[in-house]
Amino acid sequence: MEVVTAALRAEGEDRADARKEGVWGAGKLGEHRPEVRLRLLPLLLTLVDDPGTATERLVNAWRKNDDVIERELVRLASGDDDVLADRALSVLIAADVPEATSLLARHLSDRPRALAATVVSEAAGRIRYVRPLACDPALLEAVRARLVSDGVGEEESAYLLGLFAHWGPKAGSAIPELLAVLPRFPRRVPEVLASVVAGVEEYREVVVDALEAAIGRPEGGEDAAAALRRLA
Repeated sequence: MEVVTAALRAEGEDRADARKEGVWGAGKLGEHRPEVRLRLLPLLLTLVDDPGTATERLVNAWRKNDDVIERELVRLASGDDDVLADRALSVLIAADVPEATSLLARHLSDRPRALAATVVSEAAGRIRYVRPLACDPALLEAVRARLVSDGVGEEESAYLLGLFAHWGPKAGSAIPELLAVLPRFPRRVPEVLASVVAGVEEYREVVVDALEAAIGRPEGGEDAAAALRRLA
């Protein structure tokens, strides 16, 4: 246990092999001594971003085979340590654990990695698909509020808008926020607006007007035109 713990705590690029060995050792130790998994879990979560260690795969394997691990992940994701909670929640989201939705809603602005885990991206960063998070009222309200916050940049907006696009007309109440950020994210918002407003007739006219106005802008004009064609 001491050797594995020391390897998992090895810092620096030159100690990457030690951490990789540590994750391998943790897997073997947890296989033969399941009772140590809870002690190793926080250390493993600190390495979920460490390339080449397959840490998240190991944690998820433990979660599937041991209900105690899933409950501990939920507990850590609810804790006061934002970094650890963010990593624990990202594992829960990637595993489609139902409790993850409400946890993300409560702490959205403090869970950047968990928010990023709501989508699966390709190598170039393009979103391949959005995980099937339910359009929970609390999460919908949290995403609406976050989208119009001052500190939201291109990358974070892509995740937030991805959720709206996935929810479609169920996210119709977010149309005012989408219209508000159309000038900030002119390439991404038009397609999402077309997806969300479909079947939400009370907003259709104002969305069409906003997209028509956006066509003449140098950035995002083609995206607005494509969204209008989709609506037509």
